[in-house]
Amino acid sequence: MLIEAGEDMGLNRYNCKKLVKGSWSPLDEANAVFYWRCVLIFCRRKCATDADWSECRYRLVPTLASFCQLVQSFMNKALIIDAGETLAVLRNFTVKQLLKMISLYDNDDPAGW
Repeated sequence: MLIEAGEDMGLNRYNCKKLVKGSWSPLDEANAVFYWRCVLIFCRRKCATDADWSECRYRLVPTLASFCQLVQSFMNKALIIDAGETLAVLRNFTVKQLLKMISLYDNDDPAGW
């Protein structure tokens, strides 16, 4: 679990925007996105049926439009030139983790949900 303001929180389709709007440090953001991706991969491997995976994906993965906004926000942060080397590495790591999550979307869904 992730902790924000003393409260346990797991990332999902409904609260993922807290990554951008929250007051998390770049290290906490990187950890949260990495953990979120690992949970998704675990769910994909453990789901016995396509219906189970579809339900898991629905609960954990935001709409494609929301996800693109999330990626864009982190890309904008990563492009800040004044950032120190450590900060740049953390932001690049976060963006890479988000981009790796794209493969978890349903390619057969034309609406992007």
